[in-house]
Amino acid sequence: MSFLRLVAVAVMTTVLFPIASVQAETLHEALESAWNRQPAQRAETARLGELEAKRQATTNLTPLPSSISLGQRTDQIGSNVGQRQTDIEFSAPLWLPGQRDSQRALVEAETSRFSATQTFTKWRLAGEVRYLWWATRLAQSEKDLANQRVSSAQKLLSDVERRVKAGDLARVDANRVNVALQTANIALKDAEAQAFRAMQQFTALTGLTAIPQETESVNLQPSENHPQKLAAQSLFLAQKRLDLIRSTPRDAPELSLGLTHQKDISNDPYN
Repeated sequence: MSFLRLVAVAVMTTVLFPIASVQAETLHEALESAWNRQPAQRAETARLGELEAKRQATTNLTPLPSSISLGQRTDQIGSNVGQRQTDIEFSAPLWLPGQRDSQRALVEAETSRFSATQTFTKWRLAGEVRYLWWATRLAQSEKDLANQRVSSAQKLLSDVERRVKAGDLARVDANRVNVALQTANIALKDAEAQAFRAMQQFTALTGLTAIPQETESVNLQPSENHPQKLAAQSLFLAQKRLDLIRSTPRDAPELSLGLTHQKDISNDPYN
């Protein structure tokens, strides 16, 4: 995972989702906060609704909606002898053999694929959150250490200055300590800038204004439902799509019923 990629993610997330003052006690809460800011999570409800609509469609009596058409013809423009004709037609497409089962299996495969994709996206996001969490903690530790070095250098300079005045040390010793203090101050400014940038990136990704203080234990045991199984899900989905194509070699046949009501001249009855 490159540093530039993490910066890009942080900047784009900041633009799309403004930062609010939010706190989290654990790394898991930080992940959930970051996940709620992701476009993939926000689109999840709509996608699940679409898949449910597809699943419901496989329970219908017909693969496509039925239709009713109504037509009427007259000779009012022309001979105008009273010729009238009314046509009513009802059409209903029919499932091909095996088509319904293939369609249902495809929807189930799409649902599994979507679930695996969401899991993989969140799993990858968890890695980014954990990376920035550790980077921020390290930067803050470096800042604290640099601050301690400045404090130690200041105390040492005060002690050396006192001993120089007492004649125990030469002025050159005080100058050396003063140079060390200036170097420590420069290092502190750099550490503060690093800590600020790290916290900005963590905030942009998670929306949190402080990092959780949870001590994380590393789990080296692989999950049985590892997101890398996504490749297998893709292959399974492709197979189900192929099965649907094979079960639909032609357009669905239609059952049509028609009724014609007509008369040739105005005085004739309809037949």
